[in-house]
Amino acid sequence: MYRVYLRQADGVIIGRHDFAADDDDEGLKVAAILFDACSDLSTDYELWHGTRRVDGIAPSSRPRISLGSLVEKHERSAAQCAEVLRRSEWAVAKSLRLSQRLTLARGTLR
Repeated sequence: MYRVYLRQADGVIIGRHDFAADDDDEGLKVAAILFDACSDLSTDYELWHGTRRVDGIAPSSRPRISLGSLVEKHERSAAQCAEVLRRSEWAVAKSLRLSQRLTLARGTLR
């Protein structure tokens, strides 16, 4: 099980989500999509697999990944995770960008 933490500029966690992924590569892709979808409120993210931090890459060096750039499996997984974040009590649930990305994903995945 993987866990992504979404943070704002001062380091405060404004969102967290646990999700399944086949491996670190898939987990990083899903985390990057979630971060991109919430980037109007979130300035950074961390990905963990249990007690191991997976994303040891500086934020400025991380690739920007959009829902449209991945295969359907990753799109569906990320969209499901984003939907859970949108319905959560976390501050990131108020992200307008997240709402827009979910609307786009729903149209693409039909």
